[in-house]
Amino acid sequence: MKISKSRIKEIIKEELEGPVGRIADPRSFDPEDPQVIVRGAGTYRRSHVRKKINAMLADLSDRSRLARSASDYQVIDRLIYQKWGNLKHFLQAELDVAEELEQMRRRGGIRSRGISKQYEYEE
Repeated sequence: MKISKSRIKEIIKEELEGPVGRIADPRSFDPEDPQVIVRGAGTYRRSHVRKKINAMLADLSDRSRLARSASDYQVIDRLIYQKWGNLKHFLQAELDVAEELEQMRRRGGIRSRGISKQYEYEE
C-alpha cells in the first residue's frame, strides 16, 4: 500500500496539533493514577510524569542555587535545552490529562466515578 506525500503531511500535521498528553485507555483506567501517553516520549503513569517534572525542577533549582560564575550558568543553559528540553513537554502532558479528566468528571456517568476535581480554583 502506497501513501502519498500529501497524506503523510496530513498525518504529521494531525499528530503535531493534537494534545501532548492523553489517557492511554479512556474506557478503562485508574482514576487516581491513569496511564498517560506523552507524545514523543512514551507511556507513563501520571504519578511518574509528576515525579519527572518535580525532579527536573528540583535539579534546576539546586544547580541555580549553587551557581557562582558565568560558566555555571552556561552549563545550566545547556542543560535546559538538552537534558531538560522535555520539561515543557511533560508539563503540557500533565495539563492535557488534567483537562481530559476534568471533562470526564463534569460529563458524569459511570466513567466519572472516582475522578477527583482536577483544579482547586475555577478559571
